[in-house]
Amino acid sequence: MARVYRELARYLGLKAALFEPLRGLDVESRRLALARQNGRVVEALNDAKERLFRRLEEQRASPRLARYLRLYFIAQDIHERASSSHSPYAELAEAFFHHDVLFRVQRVLSRQGEACRSLARGLLLKRSFDLAPSERALVDLEASLAHLRGAMPAERQALLPALEAVADNLATLERALAGARHPELGEGDDDALHDRTPRGLGDVVERLQAQLTPRSPVFRHAVRLAATLVAGYAVLHLIHPTQGYWILLTSLFVCRPSFGATRRFLWQRILGTVLGLVAGWALISLFPSPALQAGIAVAAGVAFFALRGRHYTLATAAITLMVLSCFNQVGDGFGLIWPRLMDTLLGAGIAGLAVLTILPDWQGRRLHRQAAATLAAGRDYLAALIEQYASGKRDDLAYRLARRNAHNADAELAAMLTNVPAGAGSLPPRRRARAALPAPRPYPAQLSLRAGRPSRRESRGDAGGECAGRGAPRRTGRPGPGAGAA
Repeated sequence: MARVYRELARYLGLKAALFEPLRGLDVESRRLALARQNGRVVEALNDAKERLFRRLEEQRASPRLARYLRLYFIAQDIHERASSSHSPYAELAEAFFHHDVLFRVQRVLSRQGEACRSLARGLLLKRSFDLAPSERALVDLEASLAHLRGAMPAERQALLPALEAVADNLATLERALAGARHPELGEGDDDALHDRTPRGLGDVVERLQAQLTPRSPVFRHAVRLAATLVAGYAVLHLIHPTQGYWILLTSLFVCRPSFGATRRFLWQRILGTVLGLVAGWALISLFPSPALQAGIAVAAGVAFFALRGRHYTLATAAITLMVLSCFNQVGDGFGLIWPRLMDTLLGAGIAGLAVLTILPDWQGRRLHRQAAATLAAGRDYLAALIEQYASGKRDDLAYRLARRNAHNADAELAAMLTNVPAGAGSLPPRRRARAALPAPRPYPAQLSLRAGRPSRRESRGDAGGECAGRGAPRRTGRPGPGAGAA
């Protein structure tokens, strides 16, 4: 859960950069950076949902689990509000270049991002978080808007509703953050989570059939990975059957579903191995004592587990240093330097060749299908939103599922745009740069429809009433192929 709020903090910081009142601001590159961060937020939310779901299978009606479930729902609401887009930012910057209102909006978003970061730290350290800076910034924004209403020229009146919608949205986001101080589920809250586990043999067969096709990225990656490991095993027996396992390990860790990811991990793996071997040679030479080398191995192992999530190059260097130090305890560690380097080069080469030649996954050729899927998910989300306007606000399972599927599709499209390689079979770099932003641009406009008029939806929700739920967290919903998390 702390990771979710850390990613939300980064997202809000990037969102605040869009409101910087500068002429000639490169909005497109900032929107692309925001789309990439949106994918990280969605990934963190989905991971948190799966962890919560596993806990629900083990313990029910736990007050502590209910608080975390409520924090998860609050994070979903914050993400939905923050991902809205009310008006072209360039027009706002031009119209209010000489006024402080956009600085106030930027300050509120920045302070709310800091509040999310403080909440993440509070979850880890079991302490409260400070919301006072964002509350003061919101009061200052409302005062700035009140002054602007009385002194706004007639030609700028058309942009005032957009600014008021931004302020209303930020106020709703602030209330969501305030609810994280005491995250308790209410009596009328729908606390259901979507169950994606198969409900029988029919579901299992249906899901397998959906993946057993060359058009499935999972199928292509499975074939490539199997061929990579078979080839690595054959090379292992040709070179040194007893100590060639590093070839298989390198191929396994380097071979990724997409060409861009494989290329990135390939170079990181090679660079990390070289750094680790050089550091190991130097440290073993400088500190010949077995006790000191054992301490180096322990420190390198700790560094590997600390760095493997975000700094793969350094993590590879750490694990290489640990292996070298450990082998030097029982034999000649210097004799492993060149074999380890050659094994890494062979394993990385086999993985890279497999990704290039075996059912290559050129994502540039699938952009149109993923863009269509993103728009279809947005259509379903809009249908759920229209129903909310008609019958009243209720964040029930059906609405959250439509919202989460739309966010998942948008994040997948952003990840695909990021991983489109510049090599053969994909889009050229200039065309990729032109295609990167227009495709997902309609989607934030869809998201903005919910957040653009939050007060109306809230008031209708008061009239319509909340959807009745059960007091304890529960699992519900029949899974379907491709269904997202809610």
